[in-house]
Amino acid sequence: QRQMLREERVMLEHMAARAGPSGPGRPRGAREEMEEEARQQVLEQLRKVAGDLGASSVANKRAELRAQVFQPGYNLPTRTLAEQADIEIADARRREESERAARDAEAARVAALRGEEDEVEL
Repeated sequence: QRQMLREERVMLEHMAARAGPSGPGRPRGAREEMEEEARQQVLEQLRKVAGDLGASSVANKRAELRAQVFQPGYNLPTRTLAEQADIEIADARRREESERAARDAEAARVAALRGEEDEVEL
């Protein structure tokens, strides 16, 4: 792949050289300017890609693979059992408090209804 990029780069540089002199002595049209910008962008992209394919990326890939050798094939837990227990206990306490508040509200509603019934019977 690197060889293909080098060959393409050589071809683009050859095409740019073949286009003729482009300087202050030769007027350039808008189309030529756009083509030149496009060539420069392609060359810049090729340089970036070719730079990424250097020896440093091979060394990085090798180090990354070496680090993955002794890793398990499944996801490891992100919390300890104690942390999970604390979360579960706090959640249970919140549920308990919510249920107690609902029971108290229901008891108050029933008491209010009984109070109204007693007044109606009198």
